[in-house]
Amino acid sequence: MVDSTAEVCPDFAVEFYDNIRGDIRTATGRPDVQTIDRLIQSWTEGHNHRVEEWNQQWEEEEQIIAKAALTRAAQV
Repeated sequence: MVDSTAEVCPDFAVEFYDNIRGDIRTATGRPDVQTIDRLIQSWTEGHNHRVEEWNQQWEEEEQIIAKAALTRAAQV
């Protein structure tokens, strides 16, 4: 799993995203500003979910490491 805490939201207003904004505008009739806001919202929700999963995995790995250290200490 990749550390998603360093991810940065794309700038959906740049020319690179013209095609997707155009497709959404055609399908929904929404102006670019609303489309950009929705894309940012969707990205942010996904990002927050990925960060939550990352943090949970990190905590689980830390618990495993701590348990292994205790086990090794008990064996000495």
